[in-house]
Amino acid sequence: EAALAIRASYAPALYGLGLLEQQHGDAERALELYRRASAALPGLAAAQLNLGALLAQRGDEVAAAQAFERVLELFPEHPDAHLNLALLLLLHRQYEPAAEHLEAAVRARPDAGVLWEKLGEVREARGEHAPALAALQHALSEPTRVNAARLAAWILATAAEDALRDPGRAQELARRAVQSTQRRD
Repeated sequence: EAALAIRASYAPALYGLGLLEQQHGDAERALELYRRASAALPGLAAAQLNLGALLAQRGDEVAAAQAFERVLELFPEHPDAHLNLALLLLLHRQYEPAAEHLEAAVRARPDAGVLWEKLGEVREARGEHAPALAALQHALSEPTRVNAARLAAWILATAAEDALRDPGRAQELARRAVQSTQRRD
């Protein structure tokens, strides 16, 4: 707040205060601060991303998508903006555009297991078992990707294509998922 007393439009301070307000449960104040930070410094992607995330939580998907799209206007390869847009699209089962955003995200961050996991989920939902399995294999490089292990196990156990079916690997992945979560479903 001291920085804002000197310069009321200091974007990093506005963004930082927005984070604090959000952490303390004041979403309205956080939204206002993220908007002000974005207006003061449009290139502050984090402010737009947090603004979009809060708007999505409130159910304002159109405004949330606009916030994520503003990030992509400035930073076309921003993986978090692509991921968040994909998640909004998935709410409405818009698999094709969601897959496009996820593919852009993994190109930008090929080391991010969560992106590969979501891409695998989308490909599986579209009935693309082999590409889904390929994406999930990338996600499985992170031991914490339990959903990737679970879905890959399901594909390997139930695939109609003989080339994809691998019951032994399916059991191994299912055990991994159970060990990670202690769940048996």
